[in-house]
Amino acid sequence: MSAQFLRIKIKYIWSPIHRVLCLVVLLILTIPTGFRSGPPIAILRKVQRPDRTVDTIEFDYARGTASRVVSDQTSGKVLESRGYPGRPQSSAQEFQDAVSVIGRDSALASLVAGGVAWEGGFIVDGPSGHPAVDRYIQIRLLSLDRENLLRVVLVDLTQRVVASATNSFE
Repeated sequence: MSAQFLRIKIKYIWSPIHRVLCLVVLLILTIPTGFRSGPPIAILRKVQRPDRTVDTIEFDYARGTASRVVSDQTSGKVLESRGYPGRPQSSAQEFQDAVSVIGRDSALASLVAGGVAWEGGFIVDGPSGHPAVDRYIQIRLLSLDRENLLRVVLVDLTQRVVASATNSFE
């Protein structure tokens, strides 16, 4: 087949509607899904029960909501899924994510480089003026001997930034 024939055939196969659909698919695949570099849904807790079910607490960072999912341990089939009331406490991974965010923050990097003890990990309300649907974790930076409070830091886990850093509890 000649190149001219292929160009003509492709021209007629790829109508304007096909071109638009391809462009839409390409845009959907290349547009970032959010600010968080990890998965938009994090598994906070996963517990295997004696009745051969798995109880999972998940947090959807895009929506700012938590869910409890019960699934069959063998098949993985979801048996129950419902909203989780309130704010589930942080996972070890969220604590580590917050420590990483604090370590990269230009205002706190020198303090961290000097050595700190990390404490806390409570999920709290964000500071005023910050998105209410985002998930915030409170981390306390203490002196290495743990006798002095150096900073109370709120990390926005959704945006992966330091939302506030103060010298004391507010």
